[in-house]
Amino acid sequence: MDFNKYFSYKDGEIFWKDTCPAILWRGKKAGCFEQSNGYMMVALKKKKYLVHRVIWQMHNGHLESKHWLDHINRDRLDNRLENLRRATAGQNISNQVKRKNCSSNYKGVYKLKRSGKFYAQLCVNKKNIYLGYFECEKAAALAFNEAAIKHCGEFAVLNVVSSG
Repeated sequence: MDFNKYFSYKDGEIFWKDTCPAILWRGKKAGCFEQSNGYMMVALKKKKYLVHRVIWQMHNGHLESKHWLDHINRDRLDNRLENLRRATAGQNISNQVKRKNCSSNYKGVYKLKRSGKFYAQLCVNKKNIYLGYFECEKAAALAFNEAAIKHCGEFAVLNVVSSG
């Protein structure tokens, strides 16, 4: 679909053009926050679209179904073109922060209840890479960082490990 026909873009937001079906919407900001997935959505011709995908297609053309769009700064509401990049599903997952239910303070690090030791692992292309067992949580986090840089490159989200 040619989204440029219906929307104009400015600073990460889209606005309805004069071709908008509803006269009251013309010139107004398009899209609304979708609580279920945390993204901005817009409805056009009885179909919903993710705003960041609309913005990407307005500037770069059609996005193949096998490609995802990654928010570089991980903010799903920051749809500035410079914050969007094409990614595979695996690259997009690599750019996620630590899950809230993790047994450690660091991404990719887990605490073993029985021994109190920590182990680190990284998932790449749907395969877990075990990075070893560690006495110290910070050492496991640093091992994760090293592996993430090696395997995920610019998509890696690194642990911030303080010295001391």
